[in-house]
Amino acid sequence: MGAAATFALMGAIAAVYGPLLEAISRRYGVSLPVAGLTLTAHFVGASIGVVSSMYFVRRVPARHLLGSALLIVGAGSTIVAFGGRWPLFLLGVAVVGVGFGTLDLTLNQLLARTATGGRASRLTMVNATYGVGAVAGPLVVSWLTADRFPDLFAAFAVVAAVLSLSSRGLTARPTGRLTRRAEFGAARSGRVASTLGVERHRLLGAFFLAYVFYVSVETSTSGWLATELHGGGYSVAVGGVVTAGFWCGVAIGRFLAVPVHRIVSEPAFVIGGLAVSIVLDLLASSARVALVAYPVDGLALAAVFPMGIAWYTHLEKRSSNGVSYLLFGTMAGGILGPGAESLAVSAFGVRAVPFVIAALAFVDLTLFAGAAITTSKHVAALRVPRSQTE
Repeated sequence: MGAAATFALMGAIAAVYGPLLEAISRRYGVSLPVAGLTLTAHFVGASIGVVSSMYFVRRVPARHLLGSALLIVGAGSTIVAFGGRWPLFLLGVAVVGVGFGTLDLTLNQLLARTATGGRASRLTMVNATYGVGAVAGPLVVSWLTADRFPDLFAAFAVVAAVLSLSSRGLTARPTGRLTRRAEFGAARSGRVASTLGVERHRLLGAFFLAYVFYVSVETSTSGWLATELHGGGYSVAVGGVVTAGFWCGVAIGRFLAVPVHRIVSEPAFVIGGLAVSIVLDLLASSARVALVAYPVDGLALAAVFPMGIAWYTHLEKRSSNGVSYLLFGTMAGGILGPGAESLAVSAFGVRAVPFVIAALAFVDLTLFAGAAITTSKHVAALRVPRSQTE
């Protein structure tokens, strides 16, 4: 329950920045593209959190790491709530990001270390609560009105402080010892990735880049769709509701993916979802269509993140290091996507938003499809001798 609630808090925090960009621009007297640096600051902090956690998760018990990360989120939220100047606001957002990145890596790595049977379902279900929180965040913004966002971040600080107490019962050990055991076992039996004939660093590199671009798509969509709709004549409140609709699609899609996963493979979820997303992004260039296209887009993208991790950990059994790098890629994507959108909006206006998202999704689809083609060829080659010997 504590992990699910923490993911919900993370989702709420990440989802509110987009509907708040207009209010942030007004409050601090900066242009809209400059206000978009809020998303960049969050993910710069998150990148720092992931990198530092890659060190600490091998040496520090998970309960201490999670509790500290939640307190960091609370401290950053307090700075955002009570800081009155633009630089201080960005500092608070970056501090929140540090805690966010630490939580993201630690929780997903703990789930990736669970038993292989049902791992994809567990990753999908717990990450679905991220979507639930991401639905609630924009709806609360619409209810409070965007100009009262300091009150919202004060509430985030309180929730983070309460949740920091929930990690006390966690008994997971640091991963350093587990990694050494995995390396010893691998020396004797080999790993799936090497058996398939795929070099580990190339496999990791392909998935790393794929996750960079996937999160670029997700953050660009949730972060800029409200601004695009506002530019198309809709109110900020409508943008918040559609943002909530996007995350509602993510949450519903992840819950539905659990039973569907019995008949649909991880690569099919990932590649099919991205292909549908590209079409929906292009349709969203019409503001009226965007009202429906973006929530459906959330449904299409829902399973890409958890199923991609499950796909990778199936190919590469030593997931403790690999998943860490993938999650670092997600934070890099959070910088790349919103940054590209800010530049595009500065040059072409808010109408560029859906086209940038579609371009990022196309690159991501190409990367995942390349990984699927490469590994499937080796799987087929590996199965032929087995069938002949039977």
